[in-house]
Amino acid sequence: MKIGLAQMPVELTAGDSAKSLANSFEWLVACGESLSAHLDLLILPEAFAMSFRPERVHDLAWEEVRRAIRCLCHGPQAFTRSVIGGAFGEWHGQAQNLAFLAYDDLEPSAIPYAKRRLFPFGTEASLLNAGDSRVMWSLTDQSGEEWAISPKICYDLRFPELFTDDHRDGIDLHAVIAQWPAVRQHHWESLLIARAIENQSFVVGVNVVGENEIGCYSGGSMVVNHQGEVIVHAGDEPSIALVEISKEDLDLWRSDFPAWRDR
Repeated sequence: MKIGLAQMPVELTAGDSAKSLANSFEWLVACGESLSAHLDLLILPEAFAMSFRPERVHDLAWEEVRRAIRCLCHGPQAFTRSVIGGAFGEWHGQAQNLAFLAYDDLEPSAIPYAKRRLFPFGTEASLLNAGDSRVMWSLTDQSGEEWAISPKICYDLRFPELFTDDHRDGIDLHAVIAQWPAVRQHHWESLLIARAIENQSFVVGVNVVGENEIGCYSGGSMVVNHQGEVIVHAGDEPSIALVEISKEDLDLWRSDFPAWRDR
């Protein structure tokens, strides 16, 4: 599977939500024009068009954000078959921090994921409602491999039980979207590696980079394989980092060293 990690600059979200979404879309299209390959999956950060401002939950419907980003999957500006992104929005009548899947053929089964562990050291936990269920998305890449993908959002990363609970569904890849501050950058990178080793799966973490009135962000978006090896690291500059991964080695490792059976 060919994956792009969109390490987006937080400065794109300086205006209101509608302007921020337009800025983000323009940045993504410009980056996509320079890519040499058509992606299977592009992963964007948490609430990428809203900054980490839960009070923006009613500014834009998350479906509107997904509809705009879906344009990256079809038409003249397309450079990926699917996109994982994040937005604050309402789901089943509750204000939540959501991760969504967008692709060319929008199916009803592509339900959003609601963040299950809200960050308690700010306004998120007081303004939003936590999700209470896991979500699995199935994607087939250009080579015909089918991937079971589980989304997570930022603070979720600190809770290994959220990942091990998903393993019973045969998850191949955990996608963690975030706005993780630079002051805890070492935690971000260490926890991504730990989750990959524990769950014998790929873990992809996508973070923002830059500085705004909320804080500083150092990026560090990365892909970690089932052995805990970092196979791509986006550094600390805005970019779309590319990687191609295969399930062959993953399936072999799980067969040769089936530690997952002892849970």
